[in-house]
Amino acid sequence: MSIVDDYCKAWDACSPINPDDESRTCVVFSISIRVSFLYPPPESEDEHEEHDFLNFVETEVEERVFEVERDVLINGDEDNSRSTVQEMLSSMDVPERPFMVDIILDCARSMANKESYKDRKVLQMSVRVSVVGDEQDQDQDQESETVELEGPASEESIQALEIVRVVEQQLCGICLEEFSGGVEARRMPCSHVFHGHCIVNWLHIRKFCPLCRFELN
Repeated sequence: MSIVDDYCKAWDACSPINPDDESRTCVVFSISIRVSFLYPPPESEDEHEEHDFLNFVETEVEERVFEVERDVLINGDEDNSRSTVQEMLSSMDVPERPFMVDIILDCARSMANKESYKDRKVLQMSVRVSVVGDEQDQDQDQESETVELEGPASEESIQALEIVRVVEQQLCGICLEEFSGGVEARRMPCSHVFHGHCIVNWLHIRKFCPLCRFELN
């Protein structure tokens, strides 16, 4: 028997230094969501034995960054706000959990009301989610993931990747070499950035982001 429940935490992740892009025309939330899937250990002889969090195995982890206009989450229709958050979670295979949507929206409202953030164009939020499954879920997830992620991305999706200019020091997540100052790179829809030739070659074989497994069509 399990005493572990699904979990969600959201918090303000804004840097003290405002990294805003002045070219933005509206305020957006940049929401980094990390989802882990927890499965119980093999069944013990005692079917009534309780399993706590430390006994569970974290077998899958996914992380994505979503950008959503502030007015969509804060000033828009409540049903639309909730639907937007649920769609983000569902895209990461998180089951519908209203309490998780509440936590994320509460954090967004708190951040939007901060006087110190009134001049910011980007509000950064971090979210951590744990989803508890059973062994049958684990087997089905692994089988479906293998099938879904086989094969290359479409040429149309590859050509549609955004071209950006990297000005900050960072590494390409594929070759692990630094971007030289001002070099052009390609950005995936999940916001991860790679050398153009690195990510194009990768997507000709696999249709997902090598860092967070965001899937292209």
